Amino acid sequence: MNNYYELLDLKPIHSEFQLFKAYLKATKIALKNKDIELFKKVRQGYEVCRYEKSLLAYHRIFKKTILKKNLNYPAKKEEELINTYQAKEIKAASYIDSFNKQLPSYSSHLMTIILKLLLRDITRIIPLGQSGILFITVGLYCIISFPNETNTIGGMLLILLGLFFARSNFKMYINQG
Repeated sequence: MNNYYELLDLKPIHSEFQLFKAYLKATKIALKNKDIELFKKVRQGYEVCRYEKSLLAYHRIFKKTILKKNLNYPAKKEEELINTYQAKEIKAASYIDSFNKQLPSYSSHLMTIILKLLLRDITRIIPLGQSGILFITVGLYCIISFPNETNTIGGMLLILLGLFFARSNFKMYINQG
C-alpha cells in the first residue's frame, strides 16, 4: 500500500486546494526527473484523494495498514474499502499508460489540467459570476508564470473571457432576484 499522504506531503484532513497544490508540486518533480513510476504514484494518490468516497476508504485502510491501528472491520467490508480506492488507482494507471512511456512536459500537463478545470467551470452555473473568476485567475497565472508573447496574449484572452462570464452571470443573477 502506498502512503499517498507522505508522497503528496498532505495531512489526512486537507482541502481540495491543498491537494491540488501538492499534486502540482509532486508532478513537477516527477516530470522534471522524467520518473514515470513516481508520476504514476503521484497521479494515483491524486485520484484516490480527490474523491470523497475513495479518500475515506483509503484513509480507513491507511490507519490499519500504515498506522497499525486495530479497526476490527469484517473481512468483506475491508475488501470493499480496498476495492473502492484501488479502482481510482487503476484509473490513474491507465491515464499514465496512455503516454506510451513518454511523459509530457510539466507545462503541457499543467495546461491540460487548467483546461479541464475551465471546462468543468464552464459547465457549472454559479451566481455572481464565480465561473468568470477562474478564467481571470488562470489568465493572470499564464501571464505571470509563462512570460512570453503567446502566453501573455492567451492570458489576456482568458481574462477578457472571465470578465464576460462574470458580467453575464451577474446580470442573470440580478434579473432572477
